[in-house]
Amino acid sequence: MGLVTIFGWYTHLEVLMRIVLNQVPMQYNTALLFIGCGLALIFHLNNKPRLEIIFASLVFIFSFLCLAQYIFGPGFRHRPALF
Repeated sequence: MGLVTIFGWYTHLEVLMRIVLNQVPMQYNTALLFIGCGLALIFHLNNKPRLEIIFASLVFIFSFLCLAQYIFGPGFRHRPALF
């Protein structure tokens, strides 16, 4: 699903960016996280714990940064801290 959505973003086909018609398109970040979760699951099923932890950690860090961006705004890194 993530690869199809990313292909839709590159080709500008909104049909591929939507899970259900008449709904908002899936965000590019969400598609990347779907791919990362899928890879972590594949590595888990193939008994490759190191790669599983790497991809699961990347998904966690990336989703935490996306959440921080939604909370603090797109330029949250450039704001002065408590001055």
